[in-house]
Amino acid sequence: MTGRVVLDTVSRDLNEIGMTLVDTMFTANRFQFTEPGIDPPTKAFINAIKETKAEIVGVAALIKATMREQQTINDALKQDGVSDQEKVMVGGAPVTQR
Repeated sequence: MTGRVVLDTVSRDLNEIGMTLVDTMFTANRFQFTEPGIDPPTKAFINAIKETKAEIVGVAALIKATMREQQTINDALKQDGVSDQEKVMVGGAPVTQR
């Protein structure tokens, strides 16, 4: 095992394709992959990070209206003191510069 990753699409979003591709890349490189669940609330990300002791957190969004949830999760990680322990990646169409 190379490392531990918690990765999922934010609540109320439908981005499955990009997340599946990133999951495949991490898994192929021997990372342990954890998905907090379908339509996960912010607390599910925090719980998964604590349970797995993840070094990387990936938060994806496809729909522009749900992109703010990525910031909500990042803020909650900082408030909970969890963000000092891992890297946070955000991705998806709304966060890609064109």
